[in-house]
Amino acid sequence: MSITIDSIIRRNDELLTAEVDGELVMMSIASGQYFGLDDIGARIWELLGEPLKIAELCIRLAQEYAVETSVCERDVLALLHTMEKHDMIIISTDIASDMAA
Repeated sequence: MSITIDSIIRRNDELLTAEVDGELVMMSIASGQYFGLDDIGARIWELLGEPLKIAELCIRLAQEYAVETSVCERDVLALLHTMEKHDMIIISTDIASDMAA
């Protein structure tokens, strides 16, 4: 499924996570891959604990980090595309169906 600003996403809670030296590190048991997120990436991961529309995520981050929404959207979408490629996030078109999963 393609990610757009209107996509609803949440994190894949099957990843093991821990904070190490100020960085959020994650490991996929299924693939054995290791990932690391900086402060902003870790904040995105935290916010994705519940299903969230990407547009809403970007508005929130733009306010928290005092950045233009368009810049935030571009950067967040790039990160989410990478996360999708590694099965770190789950994409949905409907919050209600996502919460039932």
